[in-house]
Amino acid sequence: MKSTRKHQQSTRMDRFNYICDDKLKLAIPIGPRFQADVLVWMGPPNKNNPYGAVNEQDSSKWLGTTIWSMKDTTPEVEGNIIGKGRPEFCNCVTRGSIQCVKRHVIEKTTCLHNVLGPTFKKWMFDQMGERFAKLWKQPDQERLTQLIKTNLFSGQEFTKHALKCFPLKSKKDIVNFYFNVYIPRRMSIQTRSGYMMVVTDDEEEANSPFKVSRKKARIDGAIVCRPKLVKARYLTQRR
Repeated sequence: MKSTRKHQQSTRMDRFNYICDDKLKLAIPIGPRFQADVLVWMGPPNKNNPYGAVNEQDSSKWLGTTIWSMKDTTPEVEGNIIGKGRPEFCNCVTRGSIQCVKRHVIEKTTCLHNVLGPTFKKWMFDQMGERFAKLWKQPDQERLTQLIKTNLFSGQEFTKHALKCFPLKSKKDIVNFYFNVYIPRRMSIQTRSGYMMVVTDDEEEANSPFKVSRKKARIDGAIVCRPKLVKARYLTQRR
């Protein structure tokens, strides 16, 4: 019984000392625990059989499956492009407007679709950005956008409410619409309306419907918790 109390007291003291120690030294990751296992070098590889005695079936599982091959493609070479950024002019009537940007995005997307072919859909590029909005009818887009703007709910409660309003849509569809359609549209409007600072999803207040990074866990219904006592901290590129 005494040993248990003593252990609890020592644990509390460790936690207290860890919090109050403003000169906590970081452990440098040097030693056996931080070493990589490097195979013995057997000389230069054989050009006819670069994988040694490993058969093709075994080597293929490490190489993966080729979805889009670049063997039959001819890379386009353009000079004086690097560092120049986007061209300062275009043929659009209202340069820099939302419709102008949409037009150029559609042109580049169509070009990429022609290059990749069926791989374009395999990589789910057709479900990225504004293209994802095509999966929603216009009245549903306006309804969900208004639902987000009203900010009646937050976090997981918002997704539950949205799923009730759109029973044929999944939770993934709701979240994808928010990040691929609603956020870019809102930022596009803010950048053209003279805002001094554009509010992104990372910088929203606590009452926002969604949050990213650690806040994404709330959307997925996960509970993020940190250990009360950190055993060791390692020095990683800190100067």
